[in-house]
Amino acid sequence: MFIRLTDTKRGLLAEVMCDICNLPIELDESCDYLTPQAGASHLEAHLAHRTCVRDHPGRFPGFWSQIVSPRSILQTISEQDRNPVITAFLKQLKTPHP
Repeated sequence: MFIRLTDTKRGLLAEVMCDICNLPIELDESCDYLTPQAGASHLEAHLAHRTCVRDHPGRFPGFWSQIVSPRSILQTISEQDRNPVITAFLKQLKTPHP
């Protein structure tokens, strides 16, 4: 999962990017969270628009797919508090709820 940060006149804008088309995914949009199957721990997880995954079948062989929102993934990472730098960064983003 990649987060693009853009400094704007209104402050810092953070966008979660699709790993296929490189366009932003809305924080509450349903998307595919692709994680490596057992035994493939050397691979990274990916986040992509549902339509991108459907339009590119076979792009991620050996991956499980879950339907989630980027907001829920960011909340889970923040709550795990495994890395203080990442946790502090995520808390700074404080994305507004619609």
